[in-house]
Amino acid sequence: MAVLLACLRSQAGPLDPGARLCLQRPWLPVENANADPRTADLEARLTAALQGAGFEVPEPAAVDAAIDRELAPLPGIIDPHTGRRDAARYAARQAAIAQALRGLDCDARMIAEVVPVWVFFNNGFVQWDGRNQRVSSGGRIALQALGGIWEYGHVRALSLWLRVLDLEEKEIAFRSAGIEAIVELGVTGDGETVPPTEWLTTTKRLDSAIQSALGERGEHLRSATMAHPN
Repeated sequence: MAVLLACLRSQAGPLDPGARLCLQRPWLPVENANADPRTADLEARLTAALQGAGFEVPEPAAVDAAIDRELAPLPGIIDPHTGRRDAARYAARQAAIAQALRGLDCDARMIAEVVPVWVFFNNGFVQWDGRNQRVSSGGRIALQALGGIWEYGHVRALSLWLRVLDLEEKEIAFRSAGIEAIVELGVTGDGETVPPTEWLTTTKRLDSAIQSALGERGEHLRSATMAHPN
Protein backbone atom coordinates (compact mmCIF):
# COMPACT_ATOMS: atom_id res chain seq x y z
CA MET A 1 0.00 0.00 0.00
CA ALA A 2 2.84 2.42 0.86
CA VAL A 3 4.45 1.75 -2.51
CA LEU A 4 1.14 2.41 -4.29
CA LEU A 5 0.66 5.70 -2.45
CA ALA A 6 4.20 6.77 -3.30
CA CYS A 7 3.60 6.03 -6.98
CA LEU A 8 0.34 7.99 -6.98
CA ARG A 9 2.01 10.97 -5.33
CA SER A 10 4.91 10.93 -7.77
CA GLN A 11 2.44 11.33 -10.64
CA ALA A 12 0.47 14.14 -8.99
CA GLY A 13 1.18 17.85 -9.26
CA PRO A 14 2.06 19.88 -6.14
CA LEU A 15 -1.56 21.06 -5.78
CA ASP A 16 -3.36 17.89 -6.82
CA PRO A 17 -5.34 15.86 -4.26
CA GLY A 18 -2.95 13.62 -2.37
CA ALA A 19 -0.02 16.03 -2.65
CA ARG A 20 1.99 16.69 0.51
CA LEU A 21 1.51 20.40 1.22
CA CYS A 22 3.83 21.64 3.94
CA LEU A 23 2.11 24.46 5.82
CA GLN A 24 4.17 26.76 8.02
CA ARG A 25 2.76 28.34 11.16
CA PRO A 26 0.48 31.26 10.22
CA TRP A 27 1.53 34.85 10.81
CA LEU A 28 -0.90 37.16 12.62
CA PRO A 29 -0.57 40.96 13.00
CA VAL A 30 -0.71 40.85 16.80
CA GLU A 31 1.89 41.11 19.54
CA ASN A 32 3.63 37.85 20.52
CA ALA A 33 1.75 36.05 17.76
CA ASN A 34 3.57 32.72 18.18
CA ALA A 35 2.26 32.37 21.72
CA ASP A 36 -1.20 33.74 20.94
CA PRO A 37 -3.91 31.05 20.97
CA ARG A 38 -5.46 32.63 17.86
CA THR A 39 -2.41 31.51 15.87
CA ALA A 40 -2.87 27.92 16.96
CA ASP A 41 -6.61 28.15 16.24
CA LEU A 42 -6.09 29.41 12.69
CA GLU A 43 -3.38 26.80 12.12
CA ALA A 44 -5.69 24.00 13.25
CA ARG A 45 -8.59 25.22 11.11
CA LEU A 46 -6.42 25.67 8.03
CA THR A 47 -4.78 22.26 8.51
CA ALA A 48 -8.17 20.57 8.83
CA ALA A 49 -9.49 22.35 5.73
CA LEU A 50 -6.44 21.36 3.67
CA GLN A 51 -6.74 17.76 4.80
CA GLY A 52 -10.44 17.85 3.98
CA ALA A 53 -9.50 19.09 0.49
CA GLY A 54 -7.38 15.98 -0.01
CA PHE A 55 -3.91 17.26 0.86
CA GLU A 56 -1.43 15.54 3.14
CA VAL A 57 -0.36 18.14 5.71
CA PRO A 58 2.51 17.51 8.14
CA GLU A 59 2.75 19.32 11.47
CA PRO A 60 3.49 23.02 10.75
CA ALA A 61 5.82 23.26 13.75
CA ALA A 62 7.92 20.45 12.26
CA VAL A 63 8.09 22.30 8.94
CA ASP A 64 9.27 25.49 10.64
CA ALA A 65 11.83 23.59 12.71
CA ALA A 66 13.28 21.83 9.66
CA ILE A 67 13.62 25.11 7.76
CA ASP A 68 15.15 26.87 10.77
CA ARG A 69 17.77 24.10 11.14
CA GLU A 70 18.86 24.46 7.53
CA LEU A 71 18.97 28.25 7.69
CA ALA A 72 20.71 28.55 11.06
CA PRO A 73 24.32 28.35 9.79
CA LEU A 74 23.74 30.75 6.89
CA PRO A 75 24.19 34.54 6.92
CA GLY A 76 21.32 36.87 6.18
CA ILE A 77 20.50 37.88 2.63
CA ILE A 78 21.49 41.56 3.11
CA ASP A 79 25.12 42.45 2.44
CA PRO A 80 26.15 44.67 5.39
CA HIS A 81 28.59 46.60 3.19
CA THR A 82 26.13 47.53 0.43
CA GLY A 83 22.80 47.35 2.27
CA ARG A 84 21.43 45.39 -0.67
CA ARG A 85 20.26 41.83 -1.11
CA ASP A 86 23.17 39.57 -1.96
CA ALA A 87 22.23 37.22 -4.82
CA ALA A 88 24.54 34.42 -3.70
CA ARG A 89 23.31 34.53 -0.11
CA TYR A 90 19.70 34.59 -1.28
CA ALA A 91 20.27 31.57 -3.53
CA ALA A 92 21.95 29.70 -0.68
CA ARG A 93 18.98 30.30 1.61
CA GLN A 94 16.55 29.20 -1.10
CA ALA A 95 18.56 26.00 -1.56
CA ALA A 96 18.54 25.40 2.19
CA ILE A 97 14.76 25.78 2.36
CA ALA A 98 14.39 23.36 -0.55
CA GLN A 99 16.64 20.88 1.24
CA ALA A 100 14.49 21.10 4.37
CA LEU A 101 11.30 20.55 2.37
CA ARG A 102 12.73 17.57 0.51
CA GLY A 103 13.75 16.09 3.85
CA LEU A 104 10.07 16.23 4.86
CA ASP A 105 8.99 14.79 1.50
CA CYS A 106 7.04 17.97 0.68
CA ASP A 107 5.57 18.63 -2.74
CA ALA A 108 5.07 22.35 -2.02
CA ARG A 109 5.16 24.86 0.83
CA MET A 110 2.28 27.07 2.01
CA ILE A 111 2.73 30.41 3.77
CA ALA A 112 -0.39 31.72 5.51
CA GLU A 113 -0.67 35.32 6.72
CA VAL A 114 -3.40 37.51 8.14
CA VAL A 115 -2.77 40.91 6.59
CA PRO A 116 -4.27 44.34 7.45
CA VAL A 117 -5.59 46.00 4.27
CA TRP A 118 -7.48 49.13 3.29
CA VAL A 119 -10.92 48.41 1.79
CA PHE A 120 -13.55 50.60 0.16
CA PHE A 121 -16.44 51.66 2.38
CA ASN A 122 -19.77 52.70 0.88
CA ASN A 123 -22.91 53.69 2.83
CA GLY A 124 -22.33 51.43 5.78
CA PHE A 125 -20.90 48.38 4.01
CA VAL A 126 -17.53 47.12 2.84
CA GLN A 127 -16.86 44.54 0.16
CA TRP A 128 -13.40 43.07 -0.45
CA ASP A 129 -11.70 39.76 -1.25
CA GLY A 130 -15.01 37.92 -1.58
CA ARG A 131 -16.48 39.20 1.69
CA ASN A 132 -19.28 41.67 2.47
CA GLN A 133 -19.71 43.20 5.93
CA ARG A 134 -21.73 45.97 7.51
CA VAL A 135 -19.58 48.33 9.56
CA SER A 136 -22.07 51.12 10.31
CA SER A 137 -24.72 50.85 13.00
CA GLY A 138 -28.37 50.71 11.97
CA GLY A 139 -28.89 54.15 13.53
CA ARG A 140 -26.09 55.71 11.48
CA ILE A 141 -27.45 54.23 8.24
CA ALA A 142 -30.98 55.44 9.05
CA LEU A 143 -29.83 58.98 9.86
CA GLN A 144 -27.83 59.20 6.64
CA ALA A 145 -30.79 57.97 4.61
CA LEU A 146 -33.07 60.58 6.21
CA GLY A 147 -30.54 63.33 5.61
CA GLY A 148 -29.72 62.29 2.07
CA ILE A 149 -26.08 61.69 3.03
CA TRP A 150 -23.85 59.46 0.92
CA GLU A 151 -20.90 58.26 3.00
CA TYR A 152 -17.89 56.53 1.48
CA GLY A 153 -14.15 56.15 1.94
CA HIS A 154 -11.71 53.48 3.09
CA VAL A 155 -11.47 51.52 6.34
CA ARG A 156 -9.12 48.87 7.70
CA ALA A 157 -9.86 45.16 7.44
CA LEU A 158 -8.11 41.80 7.71
CA SER A 159 -7.56 39.38 4.84
CA LEU A 160 -6.18 35.85 4.75
CA TRP A 161 -3.32 35.48 2.28
CA LEU A 162 -2.27 32.00 1.20
CA ARG A 163 0.88 31.60 -0.87
CA VAL A 164 2.07 28.28 -2.28
CA LEU A 165 5.65 27.86 -3.46
CA ASP A 166 7.23 24.90 -5.18
CA LEU A 167 10.54 23.36 -4.11
CA GLU A 168 12.41 25.91 -6.22
CA GLU A 169 10.73 28.73 -4.25
CA LYS A 170 8.63 29.77 -7.23
CA GLU A 171 5.15 30.99 -6.30
CA ILE A 172 2.61 28.69 -7.95
CA ALA A 173 -0.58 29.92 -6.28
CA PHE A 174 -1.88 32.88 -4.33
CA ARG A 175 -5.30 33.37 -2.75
CA SER A 176 -6.68 36.27 -0.74
CA ALA A 177 -9.92 36.05 1.25
CA GLY A 178 -11.53 38.71 3.43
CA ILE A 179 -11.95 37.85 7.11
CA GLU A 180 -13.37 40.91 8.87
CA ALA A 181 -13.37 44.69 8.99
CA ILE A 182 -11.71 46.07 12.12
CA VAL A 183 -13.58 49.39 12.24
CA GLU A 184 -17.03 50.06 13.70
CA LEU A 185 -19.01 53.23 12.89
CA GLY A 186 -21.55 54.32 15.48
CA VAL A 187 -24.39 56.80 15.11
CA THR A 188 -21.96 59.74 15.19
CA GLY A 189 -18.23 60.26 14.94
CA ASP A 190 -15.48 58.90 12.70
CA GLY A 191 -15.65 55.36 13.99
CA GLU A 192 -13.53 53.24 16.29
CA THR A 193 -10.95 50.57 15.59
CA VAL A 194 -11.85 47.18 17.05
CA PRO A 195 -9.28 46.35 19.78
CA PRO A 196 -6.63 43.87 18.55
CA THR A 197 -7.60 41.51 21.37
CA GLU A 198 -10.95 41.03 19.62
CA TRP A 199 -9.56 40.36 16.15
CA LEU A 200 -9.95 36.86 14.69
CA THR A 201 -12.20 35.63 17.49
CA THR A 202 -15.28 34.94 15.34
CA THR A 203 -14.81 31.38 14.15
CA LYS A 204 -17.51 31.65 11.50
CA ARG A 205 -15.56 34.43 9.77
CA LEU A 206 -12.32 32.44 9.89
CA ASP A 207 -13.94 29.33 8.44
CA SER A 208 -15.65 31.36 5.74
CA ALA A 209 -12.35 32.96 4.67
CA ILE A 210 -10.58 29.60 4.56
CA GLN A 211 -13.44 28.11 2.54
CA SER A 212 -13.34 31.06 0.13
CA ALA A 213 -9.60 30.71 -0.34
CA LEU A 214 -9.50 26.95 -0.85
CA GLY A 215 -12.87 25.86 -2.21
CA GLU A 216 -14.49 22.56 -1.24
CA ARG A 217 -11.67 20.38 -2.63
CA GLY A 218 -8.88 22.88 -3.13
CA GLU A 219 -10.15 23.92 -6.56
CA HIS A 220 -9.80 27.64 -5.82
CA LEU A 221 -6.17 27.12 -4.89
CA ARG A 222 -5.45 25.15 -8.04
CA SER A 223 -7.03 27.84 -10.21
CA ALA A 224 -5.29 30.72 -8.38
CA THR A 225 -3.10 32.33 -11.01
CA MET A 226 -3.28 35.88 -9.64
CA ALA A 227 0.14 37.34 -8.93
CA HIS A 228 1.11 38.21 -5.37
CA PRO A 229 0.19 41.85 -4.65
CA ASN A 230 3.67 42.61 -3.31
